[in-house]
Amino acid sequence: AAGQVVPREATIIVIVSLGPEPVNVPDLVGKSAAQAESELNALGLLLVVSSETVEVPIDSGLINNIASQDPSSGTEVEVGSEVVVRLGVPLQVTVPNLVGLTTQQAQDQATADGLNVDINDTTITNDLNNDGRVAAQDPAAGTVVDEGSFIQLTVFVYQPDVPDFVGQTVAEAQALADSLLLGEVIEDGTIETTDAALVGTIASQDIDPGTSVPTGTDIRVIVYVLQP
Repeated sequence: AAGQVVPREATIIVIVSLGPEPVNVPDLVGKSAAQAESELNALGLLLVVSSETVEVPIDSGLINNIASQDPSSGTEVEVGSEVVVRLGVPLQVTVPNLVGLTTQQAQDQATADGLNVDINDTTITNDLNNDGRVAAQDPAAGTVVDEGSFIQLTVFVYQPDVPDFVGQTVAEAQALADSLLLGEVIEDGTIETTDAALVGTIASQDIDPGTSVPTGTDIRVIVYVLQP
């Protein structure tokens, strides 16, 4: 032992320590940085959280948790060694162009790209072909967002413009109204005329031409009859 007096020619055996036994790096993937740090400290290892991140799917369970490590789990290292980890962040995806699609088509496209849609507004259109189609979107197409983000949609709702029925017969007016998804053209009275060419045609209507109305709206008209 140190300080012990021994004979001049005594043999002294010196044992040199090789230091602490190496340890195996644990599997840290999926754990929080705090959990990893606690586990590493117990083994005499040091945690280093890299500024670099790893893009991972939103359903991976790795977002804000450890997604990769170096050295990998099972590697034998010396006590005091550093283990560098990178945290997971959501995958980045590009917003598709949904304008002009039906709401179902927009939903299907967004789902295929790992995104969601939400209809948060509507706008009136007098074009029946646009009814139920996407008029606008936010974010715009081409924007890069986190996987799972919502695209806010504005959708067209069809409302016909009332046509000018004056000069048409009630039957002609009804056929036109049907094509526009209006309601009934109702004869609501008559007015006399001496012009035989006008008899049976519409003289006036209760809703002005060009007025935007909900589908199914009835139009009341006054029809010419021959003055006795």
